[in-house]
Amino acid sequence: MPKAIASVREFLKTGSLGAIRNGLTMDEVKRVLGSPHHTINPHGEGPDTYWLYNHLEVNFDFDFPNRVDWFQIEHANQLVGEFANVTSSFSIALEGFHGATKPSAFLI
Repeated sequence: MPKAIASVREFLKTGSLGAIRNGLTMDEVKRVLGSPHHTINPHGEGPDTYWLYNHLEVNFDFDFPNRVDWFQIEHANQLVGEFANVTSSFSIALEGFHGATKPSAFLI
């Protein structure tokens, strides 16, 4: 399976990170990214609704069908290089974005 590469510039413009966007179900996210590296159950019951994939964090609604409520690139101040690897099959093309970049200046 070829590696999917999402654009950080498009993420900042549109709120979508390649195929990852609000409203996807847990199964749809898992099809794109695979199993998360770590999960958290902030509610103490039901499914783990907080999934972590390296620099990408995904939060799902508590109620079924557990759709993506929000997601974010965590620890953006640590981003360096050309790509941020999220999983072995999904990366973010940084396109010059790095830890000291202000998103507003990057989009000009």
